[in-house]
Amino acid sequence: MTDTQRHQGARAPGAFRHVLRLVARAGRGLARSTRRTHADDQARRIDDLTRATQRLERALAEQVEATRRVAEVATRLDRVEGLATDAMEFAQAAAGNSAVAARLATRVVRDGQPIRVGFLVHNYEAWGALRRIHALMVADDRFDPVVFTIPRRFPGADTFRDEDGNSAGLTAEGVAHVRLNDPEPSVDVSRIKSFDLEVIFRQSHWQKDVPGVFRTDLLSFAKQYYVPYAITSLITEGGGIVEHTRKDVLARQFVAGAVARSIVASHDRLGGARITLSGHPKVREIRTAGPHWPIASTNTTRVIWSAHHAIDGCWNGFGTFPEVCDEMLALARRRPDLDILFSPHPALITRIDGMTPARRARFDAFFRTWDALPNTGQLRSGQYLGPFAASDLLVVDGLSFLMEYQLLKKPVIYLSRPGSSPWNAMGEMVVAGTHELPSARISGIEALIDGLRDGSVPRKDAAQQALIDELTPRDDPARFIVDTIHDDLRAEARRDETAAG
Repeated sequence: MTDTQRHQGARAPGAFRHVLRLVARAGRGLARSTRRTHADDQARRIDDLTRATQRLERALAEQVEATRRVAEVATRLDRVEGLATDAMEFAQAAAGNSAVAARLATRVVRDGQPIRVGFLVHNYEAWGALRRIHALMVADDRFDPVVFTIPRRFPGADTFRDEDGNSAGLTAEGVAHVRLNDPEPSVDVSRIKSFDLEVIFRQSHWQKDVPGVFRTDLLSFAKQYYVPYAITSLITEGGGIVEHTRKDVLARQFVAGAVARSIVASHDRLGGARITLSGHPKVREIRTAGPHWPIASTNTTRVIWSAHHAIDGCWNGFGTFPEVCDEMLALARRRPDLDILFSPHPALITRIDGMTPARRARFDAFFRTWDALPNTGQLRSGQYLGPFAASDLLVVDGLSFLMEYQLLKKPVIYLSRPGSSPWNAMGEMVVAGTHELPSARISGIEALIDGLRDGSVPRKDAAQQALIDELTPRDDPARFIVDTIHDDLRAEARRDETAAG
C-alpha cells in the first residue's frame, strides 16, 4: 500500500463523519422547517377559530339585540293594545252611560212590556247552561229573548273563529239567532245595541275566549246576569273565579248550591252581595235527557272517554290525552265488544291544530285509526246529554264531565296526573264519587272497566248521592232564574213609578 493510499484510507472515516454531520444538520433544518410549517398551520387554525368565535359572538350579540328589540316591540304593542282597550272602554262607557240614562227615562214606560234579553253564544258546546232559561223565556210573554252567535278563540287557536259552528249547533236545535261575525267587532256591538236589550247573558267568565268588545265590563249598556257554563268551579287554581271577569258589574250571578256559594263568595269583591243560590239549569237537563248513542253497533257495553285540553302541564294540568291515547286505542282494538265514544274538549282540538307538524302527525294518525274502527266514534257536536243517558260509564280526566256524569249515578273512572290544580271543597265532593286511576297506570283501564261492569269493583253510590243532593236545591233552577230576573227589573220599574208619583 502506498503512502497515498494509506493517507486516503486514514481520511475516509473523517470524511464520513463530515457527511453525517451535514446530513444531521440538514435533518435538523428539515425538522425545524417541518415544525415551523406545523406551527404555522396551528397558528392559522387558531386564527380561524378565533375569527369564527368572534363571528359567533357578533351573531349572538345581534341575536340578543334582536330579541331585545322584539321584546320592546311586544311591550309597545301591549301598550298600544292597552290604550286601544282604554279608548274602547271609554267610548263604550260613555255609550253605556247614555244607555243607562235611556233606561232610567223609559223604565216606567217599559213596565208591562216584555223584557228583551240577549244571549251571547261563543261556545255552543256549553249552551246547555242557558238552554232551558232561553226556552222558558221564549214561551213566556214577559220576555223577548234574542240569541246572538259570536266567534271564539280557544287555547291553541291564533284567530277568533267557529261562529259558523255555533250557528250550526243552534240551527240544528231550531233556535233562532242573529249571527255576529263582522271583521270589525265594534260593528257587531253596534248591532247588539240596536236591539235595546235590558239583559245580557254571557256564557263564560273567560275574557280572552271572545273578542275584546264583549268583555263583561264593556257590556254596561244592559244589566248582566251570569249562569256558569260549568255547574261550579272544582279547583282552587286556574278556575277563573275572580281574575277572568268583572263580576262586580253583574246584577246577579247564580250558583248551584250552598258549597258553591261559599266558594264563590270567598273570592267575591262584593262579599257575595249579588250571589244568588238557584241550583244550576244543566242539572235538570242531564237527569231528564233521553238516550241517544251515535255508534251503530250491537254492543251492550258503552263507554264515553272524555279528554281535557290542559295537556303538557299547561294551565290547570288535568289533560292526559297524550299519555293515554295509545292505550285507549289498543283497548278499542282488542275489545270489539266495547263501544268507546271519544269526546275531546273543543280546546284540545285547537291545541292539537296548533302543534308543529312533526308532533301533530302522531295525533293525526291516532284519529285516522280511531275513526276507522267499527266500535269507536267521536263526539264533537256538543250534544252529549243523549250519549250520557245511553252509556254505562265514563272515563275522564276533568273537569265538568267529572261532575256532570255522576248526576246519573253511573261509574266514573278519573284519569289523574301529578301536578294538576288542587281541589276546592266542591272538587273534593266530586272526586269522592269517582274511581281514580293515575294516567301512568293506564294499562289497568281494561280490568277496572270490567270490574265496574261485573260488580267486582264497588260503586260509589253514597258519594254520588251526596253530590246530587248538594246540586239540587230546587226542582227547576231555570224557572227560578227567569222569575228572579223579571222581579228584579219590573220591581225596579214599579219602585221608580211609585217614587215619581
